[in-house]
Amino acid sequence: MKRTVSAVFLFAILSAILLWPALAAPDGMMLAGYDLRRYFYFIYRFWNEAIGRREFPWWNPYLFNGIPFAANPKSGVWYPLNWILAAGPVPRAFAIYIWFHLVIAMTGMYRLLKLNLKTSGLPAAAGGVLFGLSGFFGAKIFIGGLDMIAAASYIPWVFGAWWPFLTGTGSIRRRQLMYPVIVTVVQFVSGYQTISLFTWMSLVLASLVVAAARRTVKPLIRIVLGLAATAGFLGFTLLPNREYLILSLRSRDMSYERSAQGALTPELLAELVRPDAFGGPAGNTGPMQFFWERAGYIGVIGLVLAVTTFLITLLPARLVGSVRLFRESGNRLPVLIFSLTAVLAVWISLGPNAPVDMFEVFYRINPVYRGIRIPARHMVLFTFSASALAGLLLSRIRRKGIVLCILILATLELLPAGRKYVELAPTPAAKADRELVSLLVSDPGVNRLMVNYPHVSYPTDSLDTNQVLEFQIRSTNGYETGQLRAIYELAEILNGNPVTGNESDAQVPVIERPDLPFSNVLGGTYVLVDASDDPVTRSGVSGYIPLTDRTDRPYRLYRNPAAAPRHYLVTESDNVQSSEVFTAAVRDPAFSLGDKVIGYPDALPPLETTGFCNPYGRVETLSSTLNSVTVAVDTGCPAYLVSTETMYPGWRAWIDGTEIPVYSANGAFRTIIIPPGSSIVRFEFFPRSFVGGSMLTVLTLVVLILLPGNTGNLRTVRNRL
Repeated sequence: MKRTVSAVFLFAILSAILLWPALAAPDGMMLAGYDLRRYFYFIYRFWNEAIGRREFPWWNPYLFNGIPFAANPKSGVWYPLNWILAAGPVPRAFAIYIWFHLVIAMTGMYRLLKLNLKTSGLPAAAGGVLFGLSGFFGAKIFIGGLDMIAAASYIPWVFGAWWPFLTGTGSIRRRQLMYPVIVTVVQFVSGYQTISLFTWMSLVLASLVVAAARRTVKPLIRIVLGLAATAGFLGFTLLPNREYLILSLRSRDMSYERSAQGALTPELLAELVRPDAFGGPAGNTGPMQFFWERAGYIGVIGLVLAVTTFLITLLPARLVGSVRLFRESGNRLPVLIFSLTAVLAVWISLGPNAPVDMFEVFYRINPVYRGIRIPARHMVLFTFSASALAGLLLSRIRRKGIVLCILILATLELLPAGRKYVELAPTPAAKADRELVSLLVSDPGVNRLMVNYPHVSYPTDSLDTNQVLEFQIRSTNGYETGQLRAIYELAEILNGNPVTGNESDAQVPVIERPDLPFSNVLGGTYVLVDASDDPVTRSGVSGYIPLTDRTDRPYRLYRNPAAAPRHYLVTESDNVQSSEVFTAAVRDPAFSLGDKVIGYPDALPPLETTGFCNPYGRVETLSSTLNSVTVAVDTGCPAYLVSTETMYPGWRAWIDGTEIPVYSANGAFRTIIIPPGSSIVRFEFFPRSFVGGSMLTVLTLVVLILLPGNTGNLRTVRNRL
């Protein structure tokens, strides 16, 4: 126990040294990672608002005309550490969060080597240092991939938790199964589920190796049953995730050519020896654009140790044991497992640049892979496996002094290399254009802001596409690869483009045709554009009122008086039966917002009218929370109450306490039928998929509880049921 505490203390110190510039950053500064400053910073600001409201964030009303939050796999709402981060001072909390997960990663590798693979303390500590200070984590710190860091930190924990279940010969036991299931669930909900998939793949590979070595299929059956139990336990999040992904851009299969972008090339393998061989953080010059996706560096020392482990395993055990430096070791199975995992990781990462394209094989046979891009992301498995191999070799060295010297040298090699990835930049709040923000938040008549420029353009320095979360401004856009497909497709139709979006598109396309009247259904009262690429001026649209046109600003701000309010009344509908007819309606220059609503994708029932009625109408938003809206409506005729907020399964509506149907009209927006007279309408969002998923979780938990505690088999479980 004392050695474990000492190892964790060492890991904490080394992680703090690596991250010290960020941990001690002055006010107004934070880690410079792009995703950190463009995405996670604002997501956690939104969480902070939810905590202040004491409201669970099922829905995000600010981005993309409204979008699910909890169902988004990247949100990580079911990971407890994310709530702690969201409740703290966000800029410095990011550095603490990364520090903590580096310690988790190192400790997990230490436990895997020491407890599962029976190495001594120093070799296990060396494996932990190689993994936690590796180029993989350094590169993810550089880009700001919090979710990737969190998920990767649990790889050795998951592998170690399943190891007894993988190599054991007894029956299925509750105590043996509950721990790995829980650890795997924690990794899955921590954020980046692709790394969970990679981890599960490595476990299946390990089970195949053990099964072949022992000439029995039991290890494979155990792993498959265990992962099935994990999937059932994850029902509370898997079902909402599945529903969300089906309705998002990620449901579109990418072409193989696009998926394979970001594959390693043979020359990039030089970065396993020199992480800056092609520039690194100082300026990438390699053949692959995103260097932070390919980092597999564990130091020259670590790489030599890993390769040597595999090579000496090929030699007879007695021959190796005869060398005074090494102990004899008869268990070659772990070395074979980690060696094959490392080789497979590099092989898949090479994609089409390998002699046999294993990435394409997985793409063709596994539907999940059709939503995965950048093959080089598999290098996380190389980093993990190579670190474990290095620890296994050190465990065979007889003299502790030599092991200690190697540990020190490896640390001295990795720390300076890792420090190059730790850069600081001003917080987004420090860069925001306060004059612009003040104008946007002070106008009570604003419905939504149409952020009509790419997230990589200069105006983002004045107001980032996701910064509306910080100031609680509702927007038609955002920065999120999992945006809902309906809004994206509507923008493409307005632009006259073929609908080809997929999961790599992180925002709604710039609306190039604001002159088309249907663009007003998005509700962009204010329109913010890039001054150097202004679609408002280019399209010649009339009626837009310029509010700012200063040459010292990279943006222009317009007010669009014709934009739809948050909710409005319409007395006519036009149901269309196909996407082609809907496209024609969207691009119709004669479309009038107040005249009719387009019944698409849902057909709208006709209004029931009895003779003449006075077609006056008044709509007022009484209250609004993250997950609900209350509206007062007064109308002389039956009418459609049309919203500029997206429809999604789980939205329900009540008129004066009586539930009514909610439809999706105008391509994406919530619409209901209002009777004549005065009414109070309440919209509420709660995903029913969460209820179904939670039932699956409870059922799985019951089955796990019914498993025998100490002995038994599946027949015993059946009898208990």
